[in-house]
Amino acid sequence: MASTCTICQPTELERLIRSDPVTLSQWMALPRRHFPAKAVLQGAGETSSRSWWIEGGLVRCYYLGE
Repeated sequence: MASTCTICQPTELERLIRSDPVTLSQWMALPRRHFPAKAVLQGAGETSSRSWWIEGGLVRCYYLGE
């Protein structure tokens, strides 16, 4: 299902970031990381402590309840 949230769309997010020079400089200063195929971003049992902006590729998520 496609998101109807206009903020979540990449073009709107980019427009918001570029609309303010301070925000743009902060965004550009954020660290960029490259992960190899099949890299684990969050291990089993870990509490999620961050968000990931995925610029390209595929991410699989699993939730295994009790």
